[in-house]
Amino acid sequence: MCGDHTREQLTNWVMSKDAVASCFIKDVLSMSESEHAGVPYYFLGRVPCRSVSLVAIVVGAVAYESRIVYTLDDGTGTIECAFRPSEGEPKSKRTKTRTSPHQPTTTNLRPCPPLVPVGSVVKAQGKVRVKRNSRDIHGESIVRCRGVREELEHWQRVTALHKDYYFKPERFVIPPLSGTNAVGVPQDVPHTPKSTKVIASLASTPSTHSTASSSSTSSPAKSSSEDSSLLPRLRHPSRLHSRDLTENTFRIYVKHFMDNLRYLNFARRPPCESDLEEDSDTDSIAGAIDKTPITPTKKKPTPGDDPTPRLSRRASALMTPRARPPHSASRLNHSGHGDDDNEVMVGCTLSFLLRVPELANLACRVVQTEARRREKTRQSQSKSGVTSLGSSSRERRAVVSSTEGTVPKVKRLFSWAIRKLYQDGSIIMWDGLALSVLEPHIMPDSSMLYRSSQLENDGRSRLVSRYGAQPADDNSMENLSDPPSDEEAYASLSTAYLATQVEQAIRSLIALQTRRRRENENAYMGPAEDITTHLRRGDDRWKRVNGWAVQEALEWLRDNGRVWCVSEDDGGRWELCS
Repeated sequence: MCGDHTREQLTNWVMSKDAVASCFIKDVLSMSESEHAGVPYYFLGRVPCRSVSLVAIVVGAVAYESRIVYTLDDGTGTIECAFRPSEGEPKSKRTKTRTSPHQPTTTNLRPCPPLVPVGSVVKAQGKVRVKRNSRDIHGESIVRCRGVREELEHWQRVTALHKDYYFKPERFVIPPLSGTNAVGVPQDVPHTPKSTKVIASLASTPSTHSTASSSSTSSPAKSSSEDSSLLPRLRHPSRLHSRDLTENTFRIYVKHFMDNLRYLNFARRPPCESDLEEDSDTDSIAGAIDKTPITPTKKKPTPGDDPTPRLSRRASALMTPRARPPHSASRLNHSGHGDDDNEVMVGCTLSFLLRVPELANLACRVVQTEARRREKTRQSQSKSGVTSLGSSSRERRAVVSSTEGTVPKVKRLFSWAIRKLYQDGSIIMWDGLALSVLEPHIMPDSSMLYRSSQLENDGRSRLVSRYGAQPADDNSMENLSDPPSDEEAYASLSTAYLATQVEQAIRSLIALQTRRRRENENAYMGPAEDITTHLRRGDDRWKRVNGWAVQEALEWLRDNGRVWCVSEDDGGRWELCS
């Protein structure tokens, strides 16, 4: 089978980078096994190999502290692939917690975020291992395919290898080692070059969405579609169970939407039946004129170029111009990232959130579910005969609330969520780039924010996520009044943006200490609480920022080489690196 090669030569061959076999999952499960000097390897027909390359669909993903286990399916079988973060990829982040000043700090590991979402077609490469009377793959790399063409090319290539290479009657001869050969494929067999877009990891902090990509020939810029595939995804609001429809759940979804606001795309919604009925009336001359196609002769202005923004429901501008932020933060980068010094932040108004279909539908469901819970509690108390002081007044308020419409309750729920997030320091008041009300036929494409629990419903969930499940009181939700011209905007506070403000605060405190001591100082001596106090005094937007957020920003600056902690005595001594 292997000519005149010794087992030691075969072992050296299978451990080389060239001995990677492109195959199907059924080949991995049916290969014959051999071993030499404690190194197991396998025979795919006549070809020895230890590593394989697969193209399959991700049908499951489980994240652990130090690895991510994917379940791959290519139509011939299923197999598990375990990937560990490499040295170039961020590993699971360690968070230090301290319950009291006298107790030692404890270190917790957050699970690694999945590199690719469920339902993606990927190209995985790794070593075959024996696991519980079966086999799995210890992954070395995972690449998300750019389309179905790569999967078809893989099938054609593997089918040709089965016919012309793996199961040929001739004995196997070890080819000369080459760093440019296709793995497991002789030089005379054509193959598709591997994709250079390697999916990297997503930062584990929920408020910071820093991504990285490693590529030998790719440019630093990335498209928004690549970044959106790495976002953390929640269950679609329309798929939540009744027990999960609470105010806190709604607050989590609002925060998740605001965290990833800069990744959204805006597309026109397809016309509904009512629009088609209105458009079918072509008897009038005005209707015929409206339907006449118009050839554009001028470039359509961008939202930021509109000199006179109008906040009506049919306004064309989505962006509300406000006081200009710093230059790096005033540009909405399509990749979702700013430069290293100032991360791009995008805010939104309450009126904008009210017009997001997924959030509006979830708010209606929460309001209706909460009303049913209160009604059930009231009926149970009336049956048991439990009475208390003020019960009659509560019953009157319950009757008034039950007769009230859905829209006022939904508005109060949105206001409550924004107020709680602001009080917790999760969002701040924002005077920079902000999204205002939408056009009636423009919908935010937020499909990248939600996931489907079942692979077969992936297409349906994307359709629902793109165009939004209409709330129960659809007509009333569409008849929202125009927002005031001075409506406040809010933005989700990220660690990267707060870190830039903390760095500026440290510079100010260093200058203040230098003037007081009349000597040159390059380090700030004092606890992090002083930085928090300095931020609150400088701008009211930081008056709700907690000390732990400032401490996390200091750790972010230290990890990125901007500051370093000289000493932890007396509350800390932080020195700027530049």
